[in-house]
Amino acid sequence: MASISTDRDAERQGIDRRTLIRRAAIAGTVAWTAPVIIGSLTSPAAAFTGPTGCNSKCFTGGNCNPDSTSLCNAPAGCSTTSNPALDVCLQATPTPPSKKCDGSNSITISVVGGCTGCKIVGYTYNVPGAGCQVVLVDPPLTSVFIPAIADHANQTCVSVQCGD
Repeated sequence: MASISTDRDAERQGIDRRTLIRRAAIAGTVAWTAPVIIGSLTSPAAAFTGPTGCNSKCFTGGNCNPDSTSLCNAPAGCSTTSNPALDVCLQATPTPPSKKCDGSNSITISVVGGCTGCKIVGYTYNVPGAGCQVVLVDPPLTSVFIPAIADHANQTCVSVQCGD
């Protein structure tokens, strides 16, 4: 009789029906959800981390410090309040690098980080006694060179359109 059960065990070396059904259910779940998860990670919306709409980012004086509110009117449809969400989206680089963002030096403003849906649509600068200058960037760009001006500006703001 012992040899009969051994023969039966030798015949059943595969997996039982319960294990087969469990494994098939797990494989089906993975196959069903993987395209959704991968698609959401690779979509442009997943890559975008900045604000939506048209927002401004302002810089003043030494070391291109951020400023909270524009002294000038932004291009049409853009907010004049400096949006902190753009902190991760924009980088100001004065030329030469040791100089300031006060208008006496050229500045390059670039869209950086995960803000691939953002474009610079304009910039403003305020010159004490002379007022505000608004420059539109058409077509919108991901990097803009702002030349030095003779009269020092006390603020430079960049308007950025994101996500639209």
